[in-house]
Amino acid sequence: SPQISAIGSYHNDAIWPFVTSYYGLAAAKSGNRAALMHALASNMRAATFFGSNMENMVASSGGKETALNSPRQLWSVAGFSGLYRNALLGINYEDEGIRLKPCVPAQMKACRKIENFKYRDMLLDIEVVGEGNVIKECQLDGKNLPSAFIPASLTGKHTVFVILGSAEAEAKAA
Repeated sequence: SPQISAIGSYHNDAIWPFVTSYYGLAAAKSGNRAALMHALASNMRAATFFGSNMENMVASSGGKETALNSPRQLWSVAGFSGLYRNALLGINYEDEGIRLKPCVPAQMKACRKIENFKYRDMLLDIEVVGEGNVIKECQLDGKNLPSAFIPASLTGKHTVFVILGSAEAEAKAA
């Protein structure tokens, strides 16, 4: 911004889904669920409308008529996948394992999961229920996991279950 009217859409007047994904990840990290929803909706709309994960789209019209564009763009696919994995499921890698920090917009409150997620010498089935960015309960193989941290030393198949609440709901309950 500002857009340059004499120049067509590519870097000018364009939205790049992989950049929108970075915006969404930053929003999740800061707990800004409205901004995260905007990023998810933008990427989802583009993929649905175009029937593919395009490289970019025209900001002013939402169309795909940019100077250069391609379907099945790897960085767009990776960005959208990363938003699901890192924001909605909350998978955050640390030196010693995975810290779960999901951030789920109210409009997406429901259940989301990933099965057979390969991490080091383990396979994880991770399920996140609810909305918000406050973990009300976290279980590993049916046992309470108060720190929402999965140590890298685990091996084999494990099930992780997370119940979320919103900071607003937690404040009202107090």
